[in-house]
Formats: sequence, structure tokens, C-alpha cells
Amino acid sequence: MTRRRLWPLLAIWAALTAPAIAEVPRDHAACLAQARQAPESGYRAAQNWSQQGGGAMARHCAALALLYLGQSSEAAARLESLATEAKNPGQAVAWLAQAGQAWFMARRFARAETVQSQVLQRAPDNIEFRIDRAVTRLSAGDHWAALDDLNQVLERDPGHIDAYLFRAAAYRYLDALDLARDDVERLLALNPARAEGWLERGILRQLQGDLRGARDDLMRAIAKAEDPAVVDAARRRLEMVDVTGR
Repeated sequence: MTRRRLWPLLAIWAALTAPAIAEVPRDHAACLAQARQAPESGYRAAQNWSQQGGGAMARHCAALALLYLGQSSEAAARLESLATEAKNPGQAVAWLAQAGQAWFMARRFARAETVQSQVLQRAPDNIEFRIDRAVTRLSAGDHWAALDDLNQVLERDPGHIDAYLFRAAAYRYLDALDLARDDVERLLALNPARAEGWLERGILRQLQGDLRGARDDLMRAIAKAEDPAVVDAARRRLEMVDVTGR
């Protein structure tokens, strides 16, 4: 989920820095694409570019290559440092947001939340940045704080599907199953193709004792999922339903 959420931040950065787009080297986009598709060669290309005067853009590309290589902590530290060197506020915020996500991927949740809070101080109205902090808080077990962020998102955007998904999970962890079910139903009404919604509803039905309904929803999640992690989670839940009967 996190990697899927990381890459759109590059588009956010581009939008925030549109007036300075002519100053961005053409090699930056190509380097980022290579870093994503072939991280090892992308990292070498970024290093070579840096040695040839690529500056902060080359180092940014190298940091993302490290992230895709699984070196999340090192990538996070580099991105956080780069944010202090950014030439304009939009660029700084976007790179700091990427640092927060990298700390999250390193499972350094306290550090991730600190950085994401700094991001929100600079861009308090950015819904996606607030979602990022909510996910970090949810993963750290701070469910009430996650709810606070998600409620703010839904006040601004009542149709935000990710916010409903994560708020449903927060409610479930707090044992507020009826509220969780309400959010999942809203999500599926907005986007019935969302596999994570069927997974979440399947879990809720299982917890509420509706094993037949849970099985149906979990099978739908598997059929609709593009993310292997969603498939694995649904299959594990199916095993609990079919084997243990609970």
C-alpha cells in the first residue's frame, strides 16, 4: 500500500513546483523511472549523474532508488536532508512527505509521524498528507489519533475512499464494529471494485459471526485484488473461516 501511495507524491511535487519546472533537469524524470523499474542500475545512474553535477535532483533520485532497494531508513534520512536543500517550498514539502513515507516503510513509526506532522504544519489542507499520517498512526496503534486525521479528511472530502477504508479499520480495532461496517458500506457504494473494501467487510462479518457472508466477501476480495498482499490477507482470513469455523 505504501509503495502505491509513494509514487503519486512525485506528481504532487511537480504540481506544487510548476512555476519552476523549466529548472528541473530533463534527466530527473528518466532517472526516477529507472530507479523505480531497475533500482540497482537506477542508483548507479543517479550516482554518476551526481558526480557530473546533477545536484539535489540526482541525490533525490538516488534516495528513491535506495527506497526501492529496501534500504528504507537510509532513503528516509537522505530525503529528509534533501528537503532542507530544496529550492522552493513546494519541493521541500513533497520531499519531506516522501521522507515520512520512507520512515514508515522502515517501520520507524514515531519518526514517520514526527516528519509527517512537520509536513502538515506546512501544508495543513493537503488531504493526502493527512491520510499518510493517519496510516502511520493506525499502524502504530494510536487509533484515536488516526480517527482524528481521518475525520478531518472526510469533513473536507466526503467521498474519499481511502479515508473510509482506514477509518473502518480504526473503528474495528476500537471494537466499534457497527461504525466500521457503516464506513465499509459507504466505501463499496462509492467503488464496488475496491478489493480492500471487500476484505475489510469480510473481516467484519467474520467478527460478527456471519461466516457465510464473510466467505463471500473474502472471495470477492481475492477476485478483485491487484495487490498480492490483499490476496494473502484474504486467504488467511478464509482459512480461519473454513478451517476453524470462526
